[in-house]
Amino acid sequence: MTNKANHAIQSAQVAREDRERILGAIWHRNAVRRHASLPLLNVKSEFEREVRRMATARYLALLQPYLHDALAETGGQPGIAGRLVQRLRATQIARRRLRDATGIDHPDHGLSLGTGSAWYRVMLGVEQSAICPILTDLNAPVSTR
Repeated sequence: MTNKANHAIQSAQVAREDRERILGAIWHRNAVRRHASLPLLNVKSEFEREVRRMATARYLALLQPYLHDALAETGGQPGIAGRLVQRLRATQIARRRLRDATGIDHPDHGLSLGTGSAWYRVMLGVEQSAICPILTDLNAPVSTR
């Protein structure tokens, strides 16, 4: 395996330090919620959701250059359905190329990469700059879920 592939695999994984930060942030938010007499967060489900979100965001950041190339090669048809087919085909091509180059496949958490907000975040490069977990912001507003 090449150095580029090894680096990609390491950058896509959610490291122990990231997991510890996520867990610490959840505990902090629960302390704030307890002090405010709000219902506490389910630590297990919040932790798993944030780890899935981080793994998907990192995968999308790795997929982005492959997706740009695949979109340039994939012809589209006018209309909503034509653009949807173009995006789905380009996403399939990009995923296959990323898997061939690095051995990394999509962390299937039920989040769609072919359509919807995940696809637009890849195109706009939003997730590439926001790989840090959301929960690590200690000044974030507390949800009332």
